[in-house]
Amino acid sequence: MAADIDGIVALIWELHAESNEYRKGNMSKVIKKAILSDKAKKKWTRNSGGGKVSWKMFRLMSQQIPSMLYPMFNFSYKLCVISLGIPWWESKKKYFSQQRKMAKKEFDDYEKQLFQEKQAQFGSNLSAAVLQDTVKAMLAGAPLPPDADASTIEDAKARVKKIQRKAAKMGVNAATTGKKKKASAMRQKEEDVDVDVDSGDE
Repeated sequence: MAADIDGIVALIWELHAESNEYRKGNMSKVIKKAILSDKAKKKWTRNSGGGKVSWKMFRLMSQQIPSMLYPMFNFSYKLCVISLGIPWWESKKKYFSQQRKMAKKEFDDYEKQLFQEKQAQFGSNLSAAVLQDTVKAMLAGAPLPPDADASTIEDAKARVKKIQRKAAKMGVNAATTGKKKKASAMRQKEEDVDVDVDSGDE
């Protein structure tokens, strides 16, 4: 959100339309010096392109020039006084402040839980991949993965034993089973290609 300097000045004069002449005269001096001077314009528009005032700078402007929005805050105060009273509105402010804090905490807790679940899922997937690589390395007699810890190695040993027992029952070497499967798949692929080539019309 950004606004032109001229638009902000027009808003200020609209707010001060019902002010007395003394307040209007004083406000005119403030506007010329603190908003419309070359130095002031550079200050208020330095963080946004196109010579406009950003929302952040507008908030700073209203804090440094409290008389700028005085009529609006004065109206708000009077409205609170004549409708239900200041104590009631103060209690409501505290209530809404607590509600905002509770909503923020609930949102932050949800974000934290979501992050933890993603981390756990990532860790689980990573552990499964490391375990699979460790089993393959053990079967092939190759060096173990550097990220395989003691627990992973123990699990891998147990799996290798199961694979070797099944392979022994089938009369095959567990270490070469994967290679044989790959070779069988390659031969099948080559046979399929030969069939495709020879099946043309003569």
